Amino acid sequence: MVFYQLATKAQALAMKAMGATMEQIQNITQIKRRALQYLIKKALNRGWNPTTNPLILDGYIVDAPRASRKLKVTREFEQRILKKVNLNRYGREKSCAYIAAECGCSAQTVWRVLRRHGYRKTKPTKKPCLSPAIKEARLQFALRY
Repeated sequence: MVFYQLATKAQALAMKAMGATMEQIQNITQIKRRALQYLIKKALNRGWNPTTNPLILDGYIVDAPRASRKLKVTREFEQRILKKVNLNRYGREKSCAYIAAECGCSAQTVWRVLRRHGYRKTKPTKKPCLSPAIKEARLQFALRY
């Protein structure tokens, strides 16, 4: 399916209002004859009258909104997932499957939401415990230098 720019559609309607033939309009705008007929019919149905008022408004030529699939993941649902992660320091250590079980969706959905918001796969880092011998060695090093 070919989509034409609004300016091209407006140019075609203006040429039609000025009395150009369909072949002339088709040669200049590169819009196919059947598409031109549909464009003119749609503009006339929306209130365009080339004889009394040749002014072309956007409402005459803009495409109607298309139906799309309903979003399963809404903004509120995304915020709920992000809240689970940011709730405390242990939230970042939860797996996608764990968060998905809490939120009632799939682990892949949680993964997509987190990636969309800039989160990456990481493992928690653990700071090693210092034994008394290591503490003493560090102190001696600091005193020496």
